Amino acid sequence: MSLALGAWPETDRLQLDGERRAVDAALLSSLESAESEIRATLDAAETPLERLQALLAAENAAMVAASLAEGRAFEAGQAIEAMERAMTLEFDDGVPRRRGGSRDRAIDGAWATEFEAQRRNQSERLRLVRSLESDRYEDLGPRDSATLALAVWADPDDDVRQAARDAVLRRFSDDPEVALALLDTIGRAARGEDVTRFVEAFTETALPSRRDPGYVEQRRLAMARVAARLNRDAGFNRQAIESLTDEIGDVVDRRAAMRGLTASSSGVAGAAQAATTAAEATRAMASNLFLAIETSRTIEEIDRRWRARTALAEDDLQRTIAAHLAELEFLVFALQAELPSRSREIGDLAAKLEEEIFGSRDPIAQAALAALAISEIERGRLVPATTERETAR
Repeated sequence: MSLALGAWPETDRLQLDGERRAVDAALLSSLESAESEIRATLDAAETPLERLQALLAAENAAMVAASLAEGRAFEAGQAIEAMERAMTLEFDDGVPRRRGGSRDRAIDGAWATEFEAQRRNQSERLRLVRSLESDRYEDLGPRDSATLALAVWADPDDDVRQAARDAVLRRFSDDPEVALALLDTIGRAARGEDVTRFVEAFTETALPSRRDPGYVEQRRLAMARVAARLNRDAGFNRQAIESLTDEIGDVVDRRAAMRGLTASSSGVAGAAQAATTAAEATRAMASNLFLAIETSRTIEEIDRRWRARTALAEDDLQRTIAAHLAELEFLVFALQAELPSRSREIGDLAAKLEEEIFGSRDPIAQAALAALAISEIERGRLVPATTERETAR
């Protein structure tokens, strides 16, 4: 991936064209291509490390677009370089090695595809889950693990759900991929006694009463400890993950600072705080705009949705997603206020982007898609420059 750095203006300010910023056409096209490439990378990602790498690239894409929209060419150039570095990062031993390494990664997903195809056939789904206990499945890849994990937590059939739990406990209790998939999807689990028994058996940890206010967090923490231990034993690069989460928090914090606020924290909790600050800064910008027409959403409605999503969030990653969604909505409000003639088009695009975010089952992927959506909406504030004089002054 290489954005059109050769066409980059020598000054650090970009020309306004009415309410929109004039930017080199090749650069705009390259940014759009970069967003597509990040989406493709996210679709192909098989581990949390790979998804975090795509999230870092997506946050930098949002920083590029925001910097361009604010007329900050220098900051945009820095974000372009950071985005390109994120897309080409390599980590020694950074991907979990599956136990024994005997199963060909190319066949990962074959079981999941067959299982999902039997959506209405309970007896066949039950047979397929029980088949996982055969010698054919020494371990599972990411796709099969994700499908099994969803069956464990949320399959609509009691027998299939119980068979999935039995398969995990008997066959995959020390499989790092399965442990990660269970952790990624535990938000789908109910508070039932059967879930508590499974988590206690899998983690060998006693949980508090389901009525305890800390029950959900303690349940997730128990699963996280097992996933971390199994993946550390499998060669999982914890240091690489911590490095990526710190970088993610930093780039979101820079986006917030560019709009007048800063969080200055690190790690996943830092990313959540920085995302909250970025959303608050975007809200302040949107609140100061004059409305020539009615927008598809109001500041008060966005605030209510943000509060509700934050209240439902079980961890810092979900709080990051909630803040990104709020930032996205405030940007949509601002863009509709700035470009009233395109209000309906902007609203339709936002609805499409939000549908893509909510359609993902993985929280890291949701955060990355939200960052890409922010980038795409910010691009709506840009217009291709028709001459070199429009690109710089």
